[in-house]
Amino acid sequence: MLMKVKENKKFMRYGRRMVSCFLFGALALSSIPFSGNTKGGRPLNISYAKSRQTPPLQLQYDEPAKDWESQALPIGNGRIGAMVFGDVGNEKIQVNEETLWSGGPGANASYAGGDNSHSKEEVHTALQNVRKSIQDMVNEFSEKKAAHFDDNGKLVTQNYTDLLSDSSFSKNLNMLKGEKNNFGSYQTLGNIRITDRTSASDTEYSDYLRKTDLDNSIGSVHYVSNGITFDREYFVSNPSNVLVIKLTADQPGAITKDFSLESEQRKKEIFVNEEQATVTMTGQPSDQKDNGLKFAQQIKILTEGGTVQKSSDTALSVEGADSVTVIMGAATNYQVDASGTTYDYFKPGEPLDDVEQTISAAVEKGYDSIREEHINDYKNLFDRVTLNLNVPQMPDKMTDDLLAAYGKENTTEEDRYLEMLFYQYGRYLLISSSRENSVLPANLQGIWAQGLSPSWDSDFHTNINLQMNYWLAEQTNLTECHTAVIHYINSLVEKGKVTAKKYYCQQDGSDVRGWVIHHENNIWGNTSPSNYTTAFYFPAAAAWMCQDIWDKYQFNSDKDFLTENFDTMLQAALFWVDNLWKDERDGTLVANPSYSPEHGVFSLGCTSDQAIIWELFEEVKLASEVLGKENDPEIREITETQKKLYMPKADRLGGQLAEWKDETTLEVTNSDKHRHQNHVSILHPGTYVSAGRSDWDDEMLEAIRVTLEKRGDGGTGWSKAWKINMWARMRDGDRAKKLLSEQLTGSTLKNLFDTHPPYQIDGNFGAVSGITEMLLQSQGDAIEPLAALPPDWDTGSISGVKARGNFELDLAWENGSLNECRITSHSGNSCKIKYKKIGSLNVYDETNKRYVNAETSGDTLSFPTTAGTVYVLTSDTALPVVTSPPSDEPSVSPNDTSSSAAPTPDTQKVSGGKDKKTLKIGSTVEQKGMTYKVTSKTAVQLKKVASSKKTLVIPNTITAAGKKYSVTSIANNACSGRNITKVTISKNMKKIGKKAFANCKKLKTVIIKSTGITSIGKQAFYKTSQKIKVTLGQKAAAKYKKMLKRGKLPSTAKYIYS
Repeated sequence: MLMKVKENKKFMRYGRRMVSCFLFGALALSSIPFSGNTKGGRPLNISYAKSRQTPPLQLQYDEPAKDWESQALPIGNGRIGAMVFGDVGNEKIQVNEETLWSGGPGANASYAGGDNSHSKEEVHTALQNVRKSIQDMVNEFSEKKAAHFDDNGKLVTQNYTDLLSDSSFSKNLNMLKGEKNNFGSYQTLGNIRITDRTSASDTEYSDYLRKTDLDNSIGSVHYVSNGITFDREYFVSNPSNVLVIKLTADQPGAITKDFSLESEQRKKEIFVNEEQATVTMTGQPSDQKDNGLKFAQQIKILTEGGTVQKSSDTALSVEGADSVTVIMGAATNYQVDASGTTYDYFKPGEPLDDVEQTISAAVEKGYDSIREEHINDYKNLFDRVTLNLNVPQMPDKMTDDLLAAYGKENTTEEDRYLEMLFYQYGRYLLISSSRENSVLPANLQGIWAQGLSPSWDSDFHTNINLQMNYWLAEQTNLTECHTAVIHYINSLVEKGKVTAKKYYCQQDGSDVRGWVIHHENNIWGNTSPSNYTTAFYFPAAAAWMCQDIWDKYQFNSDKDFLTENFDTMLQAALFWVDNLWKDERDGTLVANPSYSPEHGVFSLGCTSDQAIIWELFEEVKLASEVLGKENDPEIREITETQKKLYMPKADRLGGQLAEWKDETTLEVTNSDKHRHQNHVSILHPGTYVSAGRSDWDDEMLEAIRVTLEKRGDGGTGWSKAWKINMWARMRDGDRAKKLLSEQLTGSTLKNLFDTHPPYQIDGNFGAVSGITEMLLQSQGDAIEPLAALPPDWDTGSISGVKARGNFELDLAWENGSLNECRITSHSGNSCKIKYKKIGSLNVYDETNKRYVNAETSGDTLSFPTTAGTVYVLTSDTALPVVTSPPSDEPSVSPNDTSSSAAPTPDTQKVSGGKDKKTLKIGSTVEQKGMTYKVTSKTAVQLKKVASSKKTLVIPNTITAAGKKYSVTSIANNACSGRNITKVTISKNMKKIGKKAFANCKKLKTVIIKSTGITSIGKQAFYKTSQKIKVTLGQKAAAKYKKMLKRGKLPSTAKYIYS
């Protein structure tokens, strides 16, 4: 059913700055010479990819939905999900709340996270017996059944013995299983109904159109009935945490409807308050005791004109209204419990109180403000990435018609539009199901599920599916959406330590360190193994989930984030240092037992497990270097263990990649065409193998190709999505595109949900990742634009995608050749680009009008970057050069030694003292619109900011007169009254002065990276925006909140914890 993967690799050394660079010029895929005039190189006619507009992105249908899974359209905000059917006379909006689950301690006070009833000693004895049986089996296999060529040159292979047929083995194995009693299931909350007084079948209408506008995250329905035009809008606001529906008509007094709540939940009460114009539902999942999980839902009806009155015990009736606005809130009393042995998952109080407060705040804002706030919040994420596959306009076809005609009756532009739509729909779904303030990550179905028992409990499967849900997050510039799964991982660590000690031991029988989870996880801290014989054994899940932590660091270069999460990675690695088994045959370290996910059989060291373990060890080693911990004893242990780890080689007699340590018939033939290909995780999302990095990599790549060819292109939706990524990593864009086409034609429903079947959201997310991998890769030792560009996409553009090292790229290409590339480096790391024929270009600092040094080697070009600058790679050697670049980097000549451009000095405006190399205390320095005052030999204070500044990024350090100074304070009134909308306060900051940002009425975003601020002056944030959001570290939150309150931060401020 489901599956697994992994990734990492040393890419570059990451510092912390902010930079922009442009890669620009005629970058040819062949030997075609660069275009442009022959004297001065290519003219600087910059037409950036970001400026290329895409057509509107909309799902649209000309009839209401009848089926939840394949036709209803999803909306959500990361906490509340809804499926809109769009019926004219009997509208149904099915609603989910992310924490509404059955099971857990509310169902059984003795719930213990799936733990079985056996003692630790019994489990360890059984584990050692299982391990010994497997070792004996593989020993015999090596002696009697090893793959070989016979005298006629024919490859002779056999399969492992399936030990499950051995009753003694099975008895011991069963003692290693957990229990699924009270595991629980994600459940529907209920439905909002909007109905006509007459039967729905009696409602006649025309000109019907049902849409989801991906550009604004707005659902809508339009129709004409009795000569009146009716419109509805639907959205779920993240800032306000409410679902909003608005009904309008083009004639006054035309809206007459009943509004009600209904639910499959059996333990519930629905009641109406006519005076307050509310319908409310409270209750519990049917298995919950009184002290268990509780839920609440309420809709409030607001009208312009007309009347509102109670029409039944569950409904309000609106009659003769000009417009109606419905505001819905929903909540439970769930809370996260990250402790080791308790299961305290219920917070005090009634969820209805929270719901009523939420709705009251929304009503006070008003519909227009909520809508504007919602769109701005959403577009802040969605608009970061645009993709245009040379499609000038939106096709005049319904989405289901586009899908049905894909690759057949559609025009080329219509097919490309559907691919663009599918790509951005995946990003829309992630934004809608996983946000920085979500309590839980996106599950198997995102945040949408119908009924009380959805498939696979709509849980968190960690043998591929949860991992796949977040592959797109960093690539497509949605790092905030990645946060929820990081929090979820950390919430399992302490309970995972308890599980590790009970279910695992070292080869000598002693306890293991670290933590572990398995392939099925819920919201109740279930870290024990499952009870499903052919899938339960997957202790590599925790190691694999740690890749999310490393990826988030690699794409953002946030050292503070890595510091906060490093121990989670370290403890997962130490578990495997202790839990590995020394294979008697060759002395290598292997996982034992080991079970290739959902494929089998029990053996030693299947490639899937070994790849994940290797990747984790590599990630921890690299992270330790970033944090200066590489000489810690535990890191040395991990390093030595990694050296002894068994890893596959390109040495199989059948030419394929090893799935198991021994070459078996099933591995050679791939006769079952199994949907799980977890052993190929060494390629994607792992980094053990990377195309073009070395001859060894390419040999391994060929073995992978043999395996993928034999395994075939079939499979479930998510399986096809993974193969898109794999073929992209193989640099075969044509094959990757073929799989995307097959996913669209064979595994995509009318509403563009991916289907396993049934619907699973991982296929949507995996496809987005695969498309991105075709256009940009960075897992090797360089950034590679158009790494696997399919011939079908010979012309197009993409902007805002991310690469490791915290680079953001805008690309454009024509006739298969890259001709524009913009790289924004948000951390100032060294930049290395790999692309054919790139080595002859120069690096031009477009911001400061100067050339900078670059090193070339074959098809790669490397250059340093500096905060706040824009670089252009160009064949031009005569671009304008000025003498006063306000940058820390010295200017240099272009790579073309024939250029007459001379180096320019590094200068800045400095006052105070004739000798600018020894700045006196009190001297001032002006750089990039900011004035600093020298306060000591090593520190400066931000004194004032230019009035033109809208986005203010306060640097960690500045360089003046050849010396670095830390920026440690902000002066009184430094930014007062400015039109600043966003400020990032650097990690070296210690003091913010009085009224520093007072009267910055447009200031809506404050990001505090420092954890060492000791004081925030009075009225520092007085009269800033009422919609202000403050991002700060969890550890400093309590202290900073008190300081910010003293600084008159508006009481409406929203806090986000990084």
